[in-house]
Amino acid sequence: DSLIVWNLNTGKPTIQIEMDNEYDVTFVQFHPDGKSVFAGDGEGLITQWDISSGESLRTFDAHKRAITGMVLCNDGKTLISASQDHTLRFWNIKTGKE
Repeated sequence: DSLIVWNLNTGKPTIQIEMDNEYDVTFVQFHPDGKSVFAGDGEGLITQWDISSGESLRTFDAHKRAITGMVLCNDGKTLISASQDHTLRFWNIKTGKE
């Protein structure tokens, strides 16, 4: 699987990130600074990717089932994730801790 970030002005991909797992990406959330993207998958993991390099910045062992939603709080420091395991979790994106 891969995650492709598209430039909407040109209609061309900006970067294609090869995912290292067998689970599909189920939800994506961009950081407000535009430098990274969070991808949740069917295994319940969330990975933060650097958009310019395609490097993995951090992986959150977030949930026991597929990620169904994510939102970044206005402070740009807290990620809230939702899952098919019927939980909401709040993450400090700097530390990766709940």
